[in-house]
Amino acid sequence: APGSWVEASIAEPGWGDRAGRYWRDVRSARSPVQEWDIEVRSERAAEAVEIRAQAIGALPESLAVVAVDLEQKVRSELRGAGGERSGVLRILSRGPSRPYRVRVLAGRPEAVAERAADLATAPRATVLEGGVPNPFNATTRLRVGLPAAEVVTLLVYNVRGERVAFLLRQSVL
Repeated sequence: APGSWVEASIAEPGWGDRAGRYWRDVRSARSPVQEWDIEVRSERAAEAVEIRAQAIGALPESLAVVAVDLEQKVRSELRGAGGERSGVLRILSRGPSRPYRVRVLAGRPEAVAERAADLATAPRATVLEGGVPNPFNATTRLRVGLPAAEVVTLLVYNVRGERVAFLLRQSVL
C-alpha cells in the first residue's frame, strides 16, 4: 500500500536567506520561459507519483507547459492545444530525505521547446545505471540512457546467471 503522504514543493536556492520549500510562486511574465524547480518527497522510497498541470484560472492559448524530469532527462507536455491537460509525468519518489527533482517550464511554445531540449539532452553513449534504492528491495529503479532511439530488450539475471525477468521486449527507447 502507498504511504500516507506525498509532498511537492517549489525549491528556489537563489532566494538566499529566504530559501526553503515553498508551495506558491508568483513571477513577472516578462521572460519568454518561466521555470520552477519542484522537489517531490514521500513517506517511503519508490512511491509512484503522477504530476499533472492544473490551472486555477484561464490560461492563454499560446502558453506551453512542460515538465522535465531532471533525474531521467525526459520531458512531458502538461498542456496541449486549446489549454487542456495532455500529459502526465510519472516518477518513483526517493522517500522523505532525498527529493526527486522536476523542472516545470511555462511560456511561449518555441522558447519552452528550446529550453526543454537543453534540459533533457540525450546521453552521448549508452548508459545503464545500477538499481536504486538497491536491487535487493521489493522495488528498484534502473536508469537506461541511449544517444538515439533504439529497439531494446532488457533482461534481469540473478547472481547464478539465471534469467528471472523480461523488463522490456523489443521496445523503442
